Amino acid sequence: MNTVIFACVHNAGRSQMAAALFNALADPARARAVSAGTNPGERVHPEVVQVMKDDGIDLSGARPQRLTAELASGAQMLVWGFFVSTVALFHATVTINSLAHRFGSRRFDTRDNSRNNWLLALLTFGEGWHNNHHHFPGSARQGFRWWELDLTYCLLRVLAACGLVWDLKPVPSQLRRMRSGR
Repeated sequence: MNTVIFACVHNAGRSQMAAALFNALADPARARAVSAGTNPGERVHPEVVQVMKDDGIDLSGARPQRLTAELASGAQMLVWGFFVSTVALFHATVTINSLAHRFGSRRFDTRDNSRNNWLLALLTFGEGWHNNHHHFPGSARQGFRWWELDLTYCLLRVLAACGLVWDLKPVPSQLRRMRSGR
């Protein structure tokens, strides 16, 4: 059985209501919710008891829980598995839009200062081929040459083979052979 944690600093009413509502709607054999806080009160807030009673959920006998290490392990997985990875992805995106306009080589003359950078491309699964992208932004593939590794495009090809995505726009062959006008 899975446990969903609605945590807050003082075990306030919102987390208690969320946990109670989850438990009323969820299959008890598959999942349950707990409301836990770092400094819980002696009992569930009276207004919470009344609001949930109006919705047919009896919390009169419920007792707030202290957030323990056992409960926090799920929260820790949420923090690292969702929040930290989301922040890292956001920073990688912002990095491309700043560093890939300063460092690297320019294959194509574009109106901006975009550049191709193999290290950024490696770290961001292909987004570092930024000059290619600015020259032909409609392509699903950022790496125009065989040696320009684009892992995002590889994943898109796998998803296309599975029928989950379609109509991937390729890099036109004449564009792949083209060199910068410099």
